[in-house]
Amino acid sequence: MLNKRILAIPAIVGVLVLAGAGLVAASAKAPTYKVCVKLGLVYGANANGGCPAGTKAVLINSQGPIGPQGATGATGATGPAGPKGATGATGATGPAGPKGATGATGATGPAGPKGATGATGATGPAGPKGATGATGTTGPKGASVLTSTGVPTGACTTGDTDIDVATGEVYSCASGGWEDTGKSITHGCSATPYAGIDLSQCNLTSAHMDSDDLVGANLVDTWLVSAFLDNAFLDGANLTLANLTSADLPYADLDGANLTDANLASADLYDADLTDANLTNVNWSSTYCPDGTNSDNDGHTCVGHLG
Repeated sequence: MLNKRILAIPAIVGVLVLAGAGLVAASAKAPTYKVCVKLGLVYGANANGGCPAGTKAVLINSQGPIGPQGATGATGATGPAGPKGATGATGATGPAGPKGATGATGATGPAGPKGATGATGATGPAGPKGATGATGTTGPKGASVLTSTGVPTGACTTGDTDIDVATGEVYSCASGGWEDTGKSITHGCSATPYAGIDLSQCNLTSAHMDSDDLVGANLVDTWLVSAFLDNAFLDGANLTLANLTSADLPYADLDGANLTDANLASADLYDADLTDANLTNVNWSSTYCPDGTNSDNDGHTCVGHLG
C-alpha cells in the first residue's frame, strides 16, 4: 500500500528508485515515480497522490531543468597530424615585383670563335709626307751616245748609240759590235717610212703611204688628215691621239694597233683588220666601218661592225 511507510533509507542524490520486481534492463526507460521525503527517509505517496504532512514530494526519474553551462575545460593535448591533403590548383600569377638591384659582374667567359672578315673599309686620308730617305748608292754607268764620221768601228759597250754625223745614220752596239738600226736623225717627218719609225706629232696631211711598212711605228699625235694608207701595214703601231679624219684605210692592217683617243671621223676603214686594236675613246663620227656600214647608223660606233 502506497499510503504506508515503505522505505526508510537515506536519500542519496543521483540514485534512481524504481518499483517492481527484478532488475530493469539498461536500455529500458524507467517510469517516473513520486515519493515523499522527510529527514532522509522516503515515504510513499498517499492514495490521492499527495505526500503526508511534513514530507516533500520528489519526482523520481524525471528530468530537471537544464543547469547553467559549466566552465570551459582545459585544452586537450594536440592530436597527431592528419594525412597530407591533395595539392590545390595553381593560383593566378601575381603582378611582377619591382626590379631587383644589379648583380655583381660575372667572370669573363671564354673567347668565341673568330668571326668572318668584314668588308673593306673606305680608304683613309693620305698621311703626312715622310722624311726624305737616305741617298742611294751610285748605279752602274748607263749607255753612252757617241758620234763618228762614217760607219763607227772598234770595240763598244752594249747599249751604246753612235750617230754618223755625215749621214745622220744611227748605230747601236750589240754584243760588242756596231749595228745599223736603219734609222736616221736627218729623216724627220719627210723620211721614207719603215718599221718602227718615229713620226710622232708630224703633219702628214694627204701623205701617200699606200702599202708602206709602218709596223710598230710611233704615230702619237700625228696629223694624218686625208692621208692615203690603203693596204698599209700598221700592226702594233701607236696611233694615240692621231688625227685620221677622212683618211683612206681600206684593207689596212691595224692588228694590235693603239688607237686610244684617235679621230676617225669620216675615215674609210672598209675591210681593215682591227683585231686586238685598242679602240678606247675613238671618235667614230660618220666612219665607214670594216663591214661596210656607217657608224652613224650603228649607234655612232664601229665596235661590233669590225667585219
